[in-house]
Amino acid sequence: MVSQMTTETHCRNGHRRTDANTYTYPGGLRWTCKTCQKKTHLAYKKERHEARGWTAGQPWGGPRVCRNGHRRTKASTYTSPSGQKQCHTCKLTTDNLYNQTR
Repeated sequence: MVSQMTTETHCRNGHRRTDANTYTYPGGLRWTCKTCQKKTHLAYKKERHEARGWTAGQPWGGPRVCRNGHRRTKASTYTSPSGQKQCHTCKLTTDNLYNQTR
């Protein structure tokens, strides 16, 4: 018996169902369109970046504010020897708390 899913030629958004554009879940009863998945993922990614204050045109590639709301600029961003970026104000606060507990 062939399921109805295998006879569909296009996804609900009209993308053609081909082997290259289709992911079939284990068991073969469900499938998803890779084009739709990619568009959904990119929309989610864009929404998350905007919520975090990131913009595509920033030359140094980071958010405009840190998670604690401090304004981030190139001058106020600490870069560790390994290349990890951190808000300078938050780093000082964390270092001070660490030194007080020692």
